Amino acid sequence: MGGRTEICKIYPQLGEAKRFGHWEFFATVLPIWTAFSRIGMDVQESLRSTVESIVLEKVQAWNSQGVAAMEDLTQFVVNMSKHETEVERKQMLTPLLGGTWVVWNVTDKEPIADEAGLVSTIGEFFVTKFGAYWQVEMQ
Repeated sequence: MGGRTEICKIYPQLGEAKRFGHWEFFATVLPIWTAFSRIGMDVQESLRSTVESIVLEKVQAWNSQGVAAMEDLTQFVVNMSKHETEVERKQMLTPLLGGTWVVWNVTDKEPIADEAGLVSTIGEFFVTKFGAYWQVEMQ
């Protein structure tokens, strides 16, 4: 709750959004999606299927719309970066697109140029923080 209050001080338009109650949902899906999307790169091949199943099961138990939101975020990133290489997508665009997806869903409109800082802050925080999740957890 404290993080939500702090970000609203910096970006008041976010707190004024009709769908701001959805902040926790979308701000939770992004880091889960980030960690989930790295399973293929960071988890031993023999464990991947099991880990993926467990994560999806836990997401479904947490929120019945969680898996669908993860699929929506995947499609959003692919559609918005279809002209980029996989490396460019992962290194540069995923934080920006992840933050855009969260803000777009919370505000129910495409982020405008004035919200670039908000989008970048959200994306960088969650993607950077959870991008190496399996490297730490699997050691």
